[in-house]
Amino acid sequence: MSLDLSIVIPAFNAEGTVGETVRSAFAQISARVEVIVVDDGSADRTARAAREAGPVTLLRQRNTGLAGARNAGLGIARAPHILFVDADDRIDPDFAREMIPAARGLDFCACWTRMVGPGCEDLGWIIRPATADLTPEGLAAFNPLAIGSILWCRAGLERLNLLSGSGRALAPELFERRWSCHEDWNLLRRCVGAGARMGPVVPRALFDYRIRPGSMSTRLSEMHEVGLRVIEAGPGPSGPGYERAWTLRSLARALAAGDESLALRLGALVGALRADEAGLVRGALEHALGLCAARAPWMIEGDDHRERIGRACCAACVEGLERAIAGVPLAGRDLARAIIEALRPGEVPVLAGMGRRGWVLGEALAMHTPTLWIDDAPGARGPEGTRRIDRSHLTGRHVVVITPASGEALRASLAGTPARVVGLDDLLCAVR
Repeated sequence: MSLDLSIVIPAFNAEGTVGETVRSAFAQISARVEVIVVDDGSADRTARAAREAGPVTLLRQRNTGLAGARNAGLGIARAPHILFVDADDRIDPDFAREMIPAARGLDFCACWTRMVGPGCEDLGWIIRPATADLTPEGLAAFNPLAIGSILWCRAGLERLNLLSGSGRALAPELFERRWSCHEDWNLLRRCVGAGARMGPVVPRALFDYRIRPGSMSTRLSEMHEVGLRVIEAGPGPSGPGYERAWTLRSLARALAAGDESLALRLGALVGALRADEAGLVRGALEHALGLCAARAPWMIEGDDHRERIGRACCAACVEGLERAIAGVPLAGRDLARAIIEALRPGEVPVLAGMGRRGWVLGEALAMHTPTLWIDDAPGARGPEGTRRIDRSHLTGRHVVVITPASGEALRASLAGTPARVVGLDDLLCAVR
């Protein structure tokens, strides 16, 4: 019987979660799968938990890290499609049924990611990367994809000279072990730099990424330093501008974690914020806060996170930083209220952009008023109760709310429309 999909699960001391990951792998609908668990030197009962969950192919080895474990699993994978899933995440039963047809004729394809809590509870937070993020320029800034959201085609990896016909990775390794983290980001940059064929991001959350409280509070300094090296290594764009943007993202993570020492060090590198960098910092902070708290952005209650951010912000001493993070995080319902209060009689809100912010605001607004949205991405979707319209249909009764954190270009592109255009920054200040 021929196989459709090889699922490689690297596992290190994962006895508490690997069983659930394995069961989700075997639950694929209408697909013949093999599940390869690489026990990467575990000291607990990871291997036993994996075997009890299903008929896995188990490979046991001395600890080599994520990159080495993934490469080892790839070396014995037999199917034409390959998926790498970490041992605490889950795959939707429809993953193979939706993604394999979507990957036809491509080198790889990706889908949305659902963020779930420690017990795999749905946080109501879906990562919706845009296809535009998967350009050489986009990938020089950050990695928008979780590894478990990417379906790799064996023929594509061979075409890109990353995998030999015998199934062995060519030099350098598929996942290079010289990176202690961000090895998947490096791989994506290499693939896109080599001319990888990829289609639009599949607009369904077919992969669950599990986060835990404090999951972003360790290794932040290492992640920053390795990220700078990944940017420098290429292929593709690099240079001071990309490195500065990455340092700003890392600073936001330090603020979210309350790491005053790292915030001080990164703040010294940043100096003062430019006006056009405020949105980048705010968006990165919102994302990092969700990871730190294992809660969705804008749904964090209590004040201790504000105090933590405030102390780290003071330590950083970056001019313009305090204003950049004003109003973060706020509940989606508060921002929805601010939008409604900003409307004049007869006006209708139109959200510009269905990214993370747009989706959260759309859900909250739709509970109170008819809500429209626009987005330049052909495959973009909006939440239930909202409706997409074309830019050409904007009239003087529409109020367009720019939702992306860095929305200057979008605002400029709407300057010629008859609609009134407002920025989310204005609304954040109004709520404060």
